[in-house]
Amino acid sequence: MQSLVKTALLGSMLAALGVASSMAVAAGFSPPGPFSGTNGSVVLKLPSTFQAPMTCGLSLSGAIDANGVAIISSAVPATNGLCPLLKVTGLPWTVNLSSTTQGSLNNIGFSMAKLGVPGDSVCGPVNVVASWDNSTHVLSATNQAMSGYCTLVSLNATLTGSLTTNP
Repeated sequence: MQSLVKTALLGSMLAALGVASSMAVAAGFSPPGPFSGTNGSVVLKLPSTFQAPMTCGLSLSGAIDANGVAIISSAVPATNGLCPLLKVTGLPWTVNLSSTTQGSLNNIGFSMAKLGVPGDSVCGPVNVVASWDNSTHVLSATNQAMSGYCTLVSLNATLTGSLTTNP
């Protein structure tokens, strides 16, 4: 009888563990493999720009890992205007989805030389809320406060590759 109670208790615990672990499974990207995006843009407000919005093109590339996480290993600002002064920091950035349309862009950071004074404006690295549009493959983030008195006004990048999300 005692062995039957132990078996029932063990079975209940395993069932509860199975339910809890299935609830912990988050959305992710698939299939694993490379992606890139050459037509992205980032709009930042930094002390270096006296909090005026600065818009730069942004090229991204990376890969989807086996766990469905997008790992951005390269982010290169465009060469127009003041954009060559903008440096990307915190790489690799990761995109972890919490649903098929939303997640976090982690470790994102930028720095830029202050104009006319020594030092750099350092923004981040921080984690920001990001959105994903599965039909257009656009990764975006808007109006996110960053450390260093900076604001990520917007980031948009259309990623190429056979990217889809799964729940």
